[in-house]
Amino acid sequence: TEKVSWKKLLAYKQTWALIACKFFPDPIWYFYLTWLPDFFNSNESLDQKLDLKNIGIPFLLIYLISDAGSIFFGWLSSKFISKGWEIGKARKTTMLICALSVTPIVFASTTNSIYVAVALIALATAAHQGWSTHVYTMGSDLFPKSNVSSVIGIGGTFGAISGILLASTAGLIRVKFGYVPLFMMASVNYLLALGIVQLLIPTWERIKTE
Repeated sequence: TEKVSWKKLLAYKQTWALIACKFFPDPIWYFYLTWLPDFFNSNESLDQKLDLKNIGIPFLLIYLISDAGSIFFGWLSSKFISKGWEIGKARKTTMLICALSVTPIVFASTTNSIYVAVALIALATAAHQGWSTHVYTMGSDLFPKSNVSSVIGIGGTFGAISGILLASTAGLIRVKFGYVPLFMMASVNYLLALGIVQLLIPTWERIKTE
């Protein structure tokens, strides 16, 4: 199959659906990587604070569970397909489960329990990795093999841009309003992205390049 230029790829709804799946969730992952140490150390509502001496095990658990989420949600989508589901239905259903699994993270910013906060964040990171797995699969589902790397690159570019935007404003938001608005954003961005996907590509169809 002839490779399609980036300019032509941007004319397809499928491309913009994948962009949405990167633009809204990716900055949330960057937020976790950058701000979670400060959240656990400075959040006054938590009954315990984590510093360099005791932060290791909670973070190890969070990221091990996130790895497990990548595997589990990938398996779940394949399980749906093996039961006879259409590929699009299997992908979107699994992405919806991922998006819904993230929503409770808003309570991490208000809970008093360090254990609850760690559990909610671990669930959200697992769901994010499951979501990311499906974004890459989305590329191979909807685009010819010769264009998968290009469209993933486009999506990654938009994800990086949104990550920069959040990184440049997260500190100000945290100082003025605390962590609640940031965790609220984390809780809804995946559903927002999936809503855009459903609006743009209600049917899971590969692009036609001819």
